[in-house]
Amino acid sequence: MKYLPDAQFFKATSLILCDLFGYRVDLTPAQFFEKGYAERKLILVLNIYDILKKVRKGIKINDKLARVEKGAAHAADEAIKEY
Repeated sequence: MKYLPDAQFFKATSLILCDLFGYRVDLTPAQFFEKGYAERKLILVLNIYDILKKVRKGIKINDKLARVEKGAAHAADEAIKEY
């Protein structure tokens, strides 16, 4: 994707957004590269930013769920102390 022409890059990125995140881009490649459509372009960027934040938060939560805490797993594993 790195060396694709601009229009093909936009199409490929739009397909990735649709397939992986279920987000449909409202702009066509022709509209994206024309002058104007500033509001739609800004909305697109903000939506992609929100998707990235949501994915990052999900990754952090999954990382915490998969983390193994060191130490005694159960109360029965604790050393018995007598005074």
